[in-house]
Amino acid sequence: MKKTTQQLAETHALMFLEKDMLYRAWAVSHGGVYVPVSKYNQPNPYLDIENRDVTIAGKKYTLMNPAYISRQVYELGKDSISVQGRITSLDPKRPENKPALWEKEALHSFEQGEKEYINYAQVNEKSFLRFMKPLETEET
Repeated sequence: MKKTTQQLAETHALMFLEKDMLYRAWAVSHGGVYVPVSKYNQPNPYLDIENRDVTIAGKKYTLMNPAYISRQVYELGKDSISVQGRITSLDPKRPENKPALWEKEALHSFEQGEKEYINYAQVNEKSFLRFMKPLETEET
């Protein structure tokens, strides 16, 4: 039974990741998306490109790159869905993206050629699947 539950959890995590990567590919194919500037959608201080911010008919818009879109979507679902996600690296541009200890272990395993990282952990007496795959990035 435990093995079946773990296989289902791993399949579930992979399906969420594949869906997230599909949305990311869509955003990449469009070079990002312009959204109205608001309290929730502030210009990305880590995106230093020409025309990041534009004004159309008196309304301000800012370009959201795929990573910024992903971060906002992950934050939106943090309290409402069972599968959580985020983007991190060993050398993040944004300090808040610093990897947790288990993420650092996963990232180092990718440097050694591993294609995915799977680990089960107990956190506050609950079991969690920790799943990570390297994200291949492309210029937008």
